[in-house]
Amino acid sequence: TVLLGWARATPDPDRFSSLVHGLASEDLNVLLLDYDRDRGWGERRRIDVWWRLSGNDVAFSLVLIRSLTLSDEWRNAQVRFLTVNAGDPAFAAAIAREMYRVLESYRVEADVRVINSAFEGRSFPDVLRAESVDADLTIIGIADVEEGHTGERWVADTNGIVDRIGTTLIVNASSSFDEPLIRLPSTMAAPAAAEGGKEVGYE
Repeated sequence: TVLLGWARATPDPDRFSSLVHGLASEDLNVLLLDYDRDRGWGERRRIDVWWRLSGNDVAFSLVLIRSLTLSDEWRNAQVRFLTVNAGDPAFAAAIAREMYRVLESYRVEADVRVINSAFEGRSFPDVLRAESVDADLTIIGIADVEEGHTGERWVADTNGIVDRIGTTLIVNASSSFDEPLIRLPSTMAAPAAAEGGKEVGYE
């Protein structure tokens, strides 16, 4: 596992993005900490974890949450797992049940919140800011640099998501973590598909 600071103001974003994605290509767990110098760790009362329903980053996040909440500093923190339902709002309850089932299998006590983005008409950065602005720590998945995009665009896009939400941990899991099984209704596409692949925001 490699822990780096998130280089939001790096003078060489292409080099930074190459470093991060090079580590990921070596199948290492990568953690990027965007530490809020003004808020720090806050009161350590709430941790928000954003979940994309596909991909293995959330399995890594579950392990991190178990470790964090065993520490004296975070023992009493409320933990929330949040996801965006980009499909039919009618499936929100089924998604929540599946998320609770996975949390139980990992023996993690947490609340679950499903946000119907299509119904509410908000972008993911707007949803994240509204939901996690008061969180003392927010955990989200890392984005791949999309074809045709530069490291500068990748850093700027990520900054646009993590700005104004306090201390954030951006994660990318190695292949040693399995994807938690989410049994979605057969008539529903996973929200990840609607998002066009792996995105920063929720894993």
